[in-house]
Formats: sequence, C-alpha cells, structure tokens
Amino acid sequence: MASPNDLLYVEKFCSNINGPILEIGSINSQFKKYFIDKDFTGTNIEPGDDVDIVCDLTNKNNTLPKNYYELVICCSVLEHTPTPWIMADVISELVKPGGKLYFSSPWVWKYHKYPDDYYRYSFKAIEFLFPKLKWSNYAYSSELKDTLTFVDKDGLFDKGRVEIVNGKKYLPYSLISMLGTKI
Repeated sequence: MASPNDLLYVEKFCSNINGPILEIGSINSQFKKYFIDKDFTGTNIEPGDDVDIVCDLTNKNNTLPKNYYELVICCSVLEHTPTPWIMADVISELVKPGGKLYFSSPWVWKYHKYPDDYYRYSFKAIEFLFPKLKWSNYAYSSELKDTLTFVDKDGLFDKGRVEIVNGKKYLPYSLISMLGTKI
C-alpha cells in the first residue's frame, strides 16, 4: 500500500503521463483516483478493491503486455517477494522504451506480512535489480505526509536521527523513492 508521499512524488514527476499506466499492488489505490481519465490498470497477486487483473509478477508468463506501459507504479511491493530479481526483471519488461517506473519501498520499516516480508532496499540495490532503467529523483520519506526529502544519488540516510520509544532508541521509519526511465 502506498504512503501519502507516493502520490505527492507522482504528482511532481509524473503528472504529464498520458498512459497506459499500471499500478502493481493496487488494492485501495490512491493513484487510480489521481489518473481517473487515463488508461489505468491495477494489478495484485490477490483480488480486491481497485484490482483489475490478478497476476503473479514473479511469473514471466503473466498476461500483462510487455513494453507497453508509459508509467508503472510499484509502491511497497518488492519487499514481499522471496525472488525480487525475477519480479524486477518482469516489471522492467512491462515498461515501454522511454517509459517510467515509479518505485518506492521501505528502507527502515517494521515487519509487515503480506503475504510475507523478506527484504529492505537501498537506492543502489534498486539500481542493481533494474539495470535496464536509468534512475533519478532520489528521495527519502516517512509515513507522515509532506516528508519527502530529495537527496543526490549517493545521499546517505540521516544516521543521527533516532526515535525514542519507551526510553529506547530506534531508527525512524523511512521509505526510499526513485524514478527510472527505460533505456
């Protein structure tokens, strides 16, 4: 499920997209309402509200058209597959040449099972998993709206910031966001 900052990011960098648009993990989509007049498809591994096509994107033989989507949106999904390298390859095939992939994923976050929770990603990890895309507009955010903080490609997480809960120190929740263009 997307954070409130994901829509802010997409509004800033993807408002001129005409479609077709694909959202991966589209249950209760905030993007479907934003792109209301566009060719928008929601997909998820399970049926639900705003899911148009149920499919497993770790299956290279899924029914979605390759090299077709002008924008693919993938928010807080990749950490839920045990084989992210396969899913990343399948997602890359869906984006048309010159098209965009908006990617957001937890960097520091609690365990959240759906169907399970396997990984956390840095900017470098996403660049490695998606070598067919050129990346830009790197940002960190929390789960609170209006916390997007843009950094350069090698920007480091603010190591000095911690949350104090019941007298103990923890790293705050943090998401990464970035925009890839298929080359």
